Amino acid sequence: MHPWFGFEERRQTTMVAPSRVGGASRYRRAGSSNRLSSEAAADADAATYSTVPPVVVEFGSSCIRVGISGEAAPRRVVPTPPSLSRLPACPDLKTPAQWDGVLYPLLSSIATEHLLLKNLRSRRVLILEPTLVAPASFRDSICRVLLRYLSCPAVLFVPGPASIVLPYGLGLAHGLIVDVGAWEGRVACVGGGASGGSGSSPLLPTVRFAPCGLNRLAGRLMEVCNGAADGGGQTSAAPIPSVEDGIGVLNAFFSHPSSAPTTTPSESNDVELTVPSTEAPVRVDARMVSQILHEMYFDVANPESLAHALLSSLSSCPIDLRRQVASSVVFVGGAVDFIPKLEERMVRSLAETLGEQESGQPTEAVAASCSSFRSLRPLVQVGLGVVYPLPFAPSVMAWTAASVYGTMELPADEMVLQRAFLAGAPKKGMDGQEDHDRAEHLAGAVTKAKIGSSSSSSRQKARKRQDMWRDYLSV
Repeated sequence: MHPWFGFEERRQTTMVAPSRVGGASRYRRAGSSNRLSSEAAADADAATYSTVPPVVVEFGSSCIRVGISGEAAPRRVVPTPPSLSRLPACPDLKTPAQWDGVLYPLLSSIATEHLLLKNLRSRRVLILEPTLVAPASFRDSICRVLLRYLSCPAVLFVPGPASIVLPYGLGLAHGLIVDVGAWEGRVACVGGGASGGSGSSPLLPTVRFAPCGLNRLAGRLMEVCNGAADGGGQTSAAPIPSVEDGIGVLNAFFSHPSSAPTTTPSESNDVELTVPSTEAPVRVDARMVSQILHEMYFDVANPESLAHALLSSLSSCPIDLRRQVASSVVFVGGAVDFIPKLEERMVRSLAETLGEQESGQPTEAVAASCSSFRSLRPLVQVGLGVVYPLPFAPSVMAWTAASVYGTMELPADEMVLQRAFLAGAPKKGMDGQEDHDRAEHLAGAVTKAKIGSSSSSSRQKARKRQDMWRDYLSV
């Protein structure tokens, strides 16, 4: 058979392919010079998804809050997987396959089951990390799962509540953030931006950590109660078997009308409670709980207390910013919701410790702490400017600030774009065994995520036809 003209002329003359970008016509001649450049295609993609509100995901030690930016509260609160509860330390996750095996079912179920989204192809994702410094393997796995496997157009990482609560949640440029979560308390001074502007950022030399999280408080209560149950003491009856039971006992104690724990130890006041899991009776002494709270949160002489971390962070702040920072102290986190009047008792404790000692002589440890924080005495005596009450609950304040931030024009130079990630990332793993392990993990993850596959065969056929068409045009 002899064609009337050659293959190249037939391809340019007869083949017409649909254009991806709308214009004067939905069709263009294949092989013509009317193709979009990569920069123009990127601009078109950015214009498409920039009008769609991004998804906001806050990773916490005990729960993960998810929702859509522009909303006042998260839509769903998902329990944090045990392997991610101690971020940035994740000893159980060492390889990329292990990270992907945990994050893929989590993020895919968040998108499809909790947010009821068909897919993430038109929505950017804003990740609010639990700390200022997240492990690189955590970010790499987030990018792989969202950009490669779930076809998300872009990902933006926000390093911790300290970088977003003041400028976008409260409209303040300077302040001190006290974030008390499940395992630890984090304190950081924020400053450097214009009034109410977005240039405010945490001052890294002022970041301090204290092991005073809610789980540690429940663990300390377990130690005291279980020791007293064995040998007698301030508590009696059944022991507390787990941290969850300890949190339940503390919740019932703080809700009891006769508990009323104070900053300093007071007279004995026993409260009859029950262990949630076993429903066994347990007697808790209010003086013992006040003593534990004072030791973990309000004792300046204890270098692991929250009060010591707050004063240490404030003392490391530049002198010209101290007064502005001390005028806006913000307490956020789940433990702030849990412990009654934590802000008020913290201010009163610092004033009593660094103020004039009216009765008695301070202990040697307290005197040493007061001497090390002597420069902060004028600020504390005048009174720290605690922002109270907050416009939203302390446990969701960081997520709400990230939701406000997501409604603004996000910085393109700080986002990880799908096009750039796929162009720079290798198509295969480092070795064959890693590819095999990752495939096994993702195969199980797809089953756990319960992603619908009723029309998977038709989509595969359509994708194969598209690949064949691209190969044909590239000849």
